[in-house]
Amino acid sequence: MCSSPTPGRHWDGSPRLAARPRRWLRVAADSPSRLLRSAQRDRCRHCGNPIEWCYRANGRPVPLHPTELPCAAVPTDERWHLSSGIAHPAGDGSAWCRIPHHMLCPART
Repeated sequence: MCSSPTPGRHWDGSPRLAARPRRWLRVAADSPSRLLRSAQRDRCRHCGNPIEWCYRANGRPVPLHPTELPCAAVPTDERWHLSSGIAHPAGDGSAWCRIPHHMLCPART
């Protein structure tokens, strides 16, 4: 006989977290120009660290680490650059780049 899980818990007893809706482009509340912001700050649902949701040219979101790092310290295939609010993979010739959050997330292997 199997017991049913406690409400609000998974079958293994871990807490069931409610999924938050994704945030899309919106007007920044403190913006004097009322322009749309492309990089929306959020927190990783796995580790709680800050991330920025940036959008690629095809419209798909990518979670990036909020600060830039020197390109010399980042593998070539993990470098991202922002241009006019759009995230582009690989190099643009600058010495700085952004990295996807999954590279630093302590909750992932």
